[in-house]
Amino acid sequence: MCISRRSQVDGAVLRILLRHNGQLAVRELNDTAGHFIINSSTRILVRYASGKNGRWRFTLREEDIATLLNDYAQSGLFGAYLILVCGQEAVGVLSPDEWCQLLDLGGNYKVQTITICRDARCQMEVTGTRGRLAYRIPAARFPRMILGQRGFRRRPQVT
Repeated sequence: MCISRRSQVDGAVLRILLRHNGQLAVRELNDTAGHFIINSSTRILVRYASGKNGRWRFTLREEDIATLLNDYAQSGLFGAYLILVCGQEAVGVLSPDEWCQLLDLGGNYKVQTITICRDARCQMEVTGTRGRLAYRIPAARFPRMILGQRGFRRRPQVT
């Protein structure tokens, strides 16, 4: 059996999350590839791009944007993340506030892009269809931001 690139990428992301918190409940949401719910409240959409010279370009389709918006509607500000796997070099994570700044959410585009530029061991500069984030994001945010660790504020789980 051949292991797909999608399975390799999703497996790497889920393994990193599991190594930082062994008590995860992960469920794949079958509506789109790379879409998962963690601990019944945090939703992630995983995307991969290969790149050269510290530059990765991620393509998001209308369906991906709809998935992010639906996740936000169901999970709120601290529960809908976009995970961007930069080849074999880094993993970036964008909060809803950030991906909302980068993407046109009005349905004006069939395909949108997010580009990450990063020199070795430096923070990531992120641009999207609507412009650039005003700050760089550290690669160390992943997986801490998803898991709500070390200073990253998370909404309390409702049981």
